[in-house]
Amino acid sequence: MANIKAKQILENIIKVLFFGFVLYLLWGIYIVNLGYDVEMKHTIQAGLYEGEEKLEDVTIEVEGTFRNYFFQRDTYEGKFAVSCLPETMDKYALAHIHWYKDGHNSYSFISYLDETPDLNELRFIETNGHRIISVLDKDMTEILWGTNDGKCIATPEAYESWLAEKNF
Repeated sequence: MANIKAKQILENIIKVLFFGFVLYLLWGIYIVNLGYDVEMKHTIQAGLYEGEEKLEDVTIEVEGTFRNYFFQRDTYEGKFAVSCLPETMDKYALAHIHWYKDGHNSYSFISYLDETPDLNELRFIETNGHRIISVLDKDMTEILWGTNDGKCIATPEAYESWLAEKNF
């Protein structure tokens, strides 16, 4: 009789543990999918600099989605058209930007994909800009981005701050 009672108690404990485990898994799946999207559509006014000289005004059109999910942290996908980089102005150029933090330094990595409907394969677009952006805040209002020919695309505040650090 005591053996049967102990067996029933053990079965009930196993059922409770199993039910708790299932609830824990469902909660985990819910947490993993928590996050948010921010739709962005604005223009950044910047300049193209060489040394301390501003060569031209630059307009950067931003239209896309900033995502912050558990498995997709700090990413942007959409239009990031830079007026002095004509390859980024194409209507099929799709920018992918990822923010990283490495010790004390933060930086952004950018790549462009060609989303032309006629293409059968995915193709990267090479730009005159480096793949690493030195400064790009997550609101996408401040930028400092070096080009392959030694120039710099930057907002005035970011460029002045960079010059002050460089001359320090």
